[in-house]
Amino acid sequence: QRDRPAFVEPAFEFLRRMDGEALAHPEVSGKWLVIVAAPGGCDERCQHALYLTRQARTAQGRNMARIDRFWLVTDAGMPAAGLMEAHPDLVLIKATDAKVLQLLGGSESRHINLVDRRGLLVFRYSDDPEPKAFIRELGKLIKF
Repeated sequence: QRDRPAFVEPAFEFLRRMDGEALAHPEVSGKWLVIVAAPGGCDERCQHALYLTRQARTAQGRNMARIDRFWLVTDAGMPAAGLMEAHPDLVLIKATDAKVLQLLGGSESRHINLVDRRGLLVFRYSDDPEPKAFIRELGKLIKF
């Protein structure tokens, strides 16, 4: 259900908010990043992945502040406003470099990426991991 890439640093200078603003590097923010890579149209599986990451973050209780959630929009589509209202803590981002986009899931595939506080890609999950296992593993990792 998950891949373990060889700790790869996704070049944060190539990740931008949709308005073009640069992201704070995790080393600076001190937070773990959960990055869902999916097209802007966001079908049912994508919506489930976003829901799961929101629930996983909430399930961490007082440690939830140690996690930031991002949606890497992998195409030119824009998410529906209603979907964004359901996820107020979700930040939309885009990749300005094809290699970084490929590293985080590619333009056609859908993944949930977990990036540690140093900015290293630790795990890549399918867009439909087993919820309890995902929540439990996330909880164990963010304590470090």
